[in-house]
Amino acid sequence: MENTQLENGSKKRKREKNRSSKLVLKFDENSRTEYLTGFRKRRKERQEKAKNEQAKILKEARAALRKKEKEAKRKKAEELMKNFQENRNKDIDDLSALEKDKEVYEDDTTTVTIASIDMSAG
Repeated sequence: MENTQLENGSKKRKREKNRSSKLVLKFDENSRTEYLTGFRKRRKERQEKAKNEQAKILKEARAALRKKEKEAKRKKAEELMKNFQENRNKDIDDLSALEKDKEVYEDDTTTVTIASIDMSAG
């Protein structure tokens, strides 16, 4: 290390240069041109990536919604079948206990009775 004389008479040590760890830059005209002219291209790439990501998220959300609806329908069908089996096992031959909103239509030769059956009762 070298010593350097300051104006006020005190000495200041000068540090040695560390040349072994210095970074060396190499200039490449093609890379520079690509960097300067590529802003638009990189912006378009970012926008396309974001658009694809949003489409993927939307697709997953739709799939989840369809799955949820399908599961709800399946549970409803299972419940109806369970109620049907319970009523069937009780040997309900006369469905009149389950009837509601009964409508009767008569003709000269025919009588038609239309009734709603409540499957959840029982």
